[in-house]
Amino acid sequence: MKALLKAQADLLWFGASAPYVKASAQTSAEAGDGPMMRFWVNGADIRAKVVGEAPIWAARQLGRVKYAQGGGRINTMPR
Repeated sequence: MKALLKAQADLLWFGASAPYVKASAQTSAEAGDGPMMRFWVNGADIRAKVVGEAPIWAARQLGRVKYAQGGGRINTMPR
């Protein structure tokens, strides 16, 4: 799963309800969501050009910031 999240792609679409993206400064425990912790990736490690999120957010705010600082474009749909 982590390899898929870090793969080079044009679009990474999150349609599921589990969070997967955090900032490198955050531990998995700080980012939360116990059962999914093994899948966390750092926003700076995502190589997709664009990330889209369904209304149930897949990225933590600091993860979004780190991804965007690396040149990525992210679109978060409102709840």
